[in-house]
Amino acid sequence: MLKIRIALPLKQKQIAGTSSLFQHPSSPPSLFLESNHLLDKDEAEKEWKYIFFNYPEKEIGITQCRLSNGISIKYLISKTETCGGVMRLIVGGGRAAETPETKGAVVLGVRTLSEGGRVGNFTREQVELFCVNHLINCSLGSTEEFFCMEFRFTTRDNGMRAAFQLLHMVLEHSVWLEDGFDRARQLYLSYYRSISKSLERSTAHKLMIAMLDEDERFVEHTPNSLENLTLQT
Repeated sequence: MLKIRIALPLKQKQIAGTSSLFQHPSSPPSLFLESNHLLDKDEAEKEWKYIFFNYPEKEIGITQCRLSNGISIKYLISKTETCGGVMRLIVGGGRAAETPETKGAVVLGVRTLSEGGRVGNFTREQVELFCVNHLINCSLGSTEEFFCMEFRFTTRDNGMRAAFQLLHMVLEHSVWLEDGFDRARQLYLSYYRSISKSLERSTAHKLMIAMLDEDERFVEHTPNSLENLTLQT
């Protein structure tokens, strides 16, 4: 199995709002392979250039690389699960980057991208078909410290190439949909309302509220905070 970890250096101001979650790094990410499916013709003809600085860790088999634009990559080739790969993109910030005016922006923004499912001129159905045809499973998530995208793919039949194409499209041509935003908000509203139906969750929630002085960055966001957010926040 091939395991890849990619870290993008984002500026602090670029991760505060909902619509700015996947803004570009300080320089364009040169991570991506040319396309024969998802990328536009002009973009596919670009010559992506790489400058690697390798620091192999022979004892554990991990190789660390850094591109000329500051993006760091770590990869490991293991002997388990042959013909399979996992790629995880890590972006610093996460829920801790939320401000009092943008409570819930990070989790809601990540979920909005997941609910929308569109990239560039391609519909959600076309993206899903692309993933099915190339055996790609993609998931998005956020924590207090960062948010990430994880791709699981096959290394056969250009599976890794297709995963990088999809990653490129999400970073460069993500589409924010109002109906996806509404579905994401309703989902988190239902999460909050379900807290009182579980003794364990309700106790944990009240304990965290008391310990963290009602800091919503580390607990479920309240309906009031979610309703105050818009897609342009």
